[in-house]
Amino acid sequence: MAMTAEQAQSFQGYSATNASLVRQGLDCGCEPYIDVFTFKRWRAQGYHVNRGEQSIRLPVIIQQEVKDQETGEIRPRKIMSNVPVFCCHQVSQ
Repeated sequence: MAMTAEQAQSFQGYSATNASLVRQGLDCGCEPYIDVFTFKRWRAQGYHVNRGEQSIRLPVIIQQEVKDQETGEIRPRKIMSNVPVFCCHQVSQ
């Protein structure tokens, strides 16, 4: 199911560390969680990332469901990943 524009602007959690990384990585003064989103969140809002733009990579923990080989149970597993984000100056409608 595709993300709506409203869902793209809402967040379940807030990371002060990631917000700080965004502020350090951008010279334009864009605010994290307001002006900075992932590629998919920008797309859901009707924008596209301009060709050649460089992202800021943020560390995130992603929860996956994994089937246990021995018991067959489905259990949650957390993995660390880096997610690219872009500010509002790097996108167009």
